Amino acid sequence: MRTLLILMALFMPVHVVQAATISVFSSDNGWVTTSGLHDKANSSIVTGNFEDGTNNFQLFDISSLTGTMTSASLDFFGNNGEYWGDIYETIGIYDVSTSPSNLMNSNPGAAVHNDLEGGNLFGTAVISGKYFKMPAVSIVLNAIGLSALNTAIVNGDNYFALGTTLLTADGNDTLWRSSTFASASQLTVSYEPISRTVSNAPISTVPIPAGGLLLLSGIGVFAIVRKRQKS
Repeated sequence: MRTLLILMALFMPVHVVQAATISVFSSDNGWVTTSGLHDKANSSIVTGNFEDGTNNFQLFDISSLTGTMTSASLDFFGNNGEYWGDIYETIGIYDVSTSPSNLMNSNPGAAVHNDLEGGNLFGTAVISGKYFKMPAVSIVLNAIGLSALNTAIVNGDNYFALGTTLLTADGNDTLWRSSTFASASQLTVSYEPISRTVSNAPISTVPIPAGGLLLLSGIGVFAIVRKRQKS
């Protein structure tokens, strides 16, 4: 029985999944004020109580992504602008229903500002600092956000957008003030692009010569005879 199990294990096919990680830089990013103002030539992602209040957006070209995403995070690069806030501030990442073309236009309207802070919450992050350069910030997308990303990929969408708002804004609290990076963030994803089945069966077998079989048979008979003589 043990020998049979070993043979079954040797010849049983194995399902192999090749996991991978890739980062997609934001193809566009910007800010939208409460009244819907935005300059498409300005890549600043200032967020908080700046002017009449601003939210930012991050737009990613996901046309090259295939397979199932198993995890994703939105990673803002550090040293992009200034941190004007309390010792601790909390930001929220939301889904965006506004079309990419409208996001990239100047003055898209107040509804877009509201869209960047409404809808489904994809994740939050607590940032620490005061009157310093903005630190790097990473927010892991929750199950809702990951599902939205996978749906966008399955649907063949070219772009995936995320909105950011300062949840703890009061007074003059502002993040990414005077930010200038043309690409302010990256979307880092882990995914399973390829799956394949391989076999543990040997590539080739070498048959035992007929003479070898006769020799083995002779040894077996000799052993039986010896055993009977001893008994």
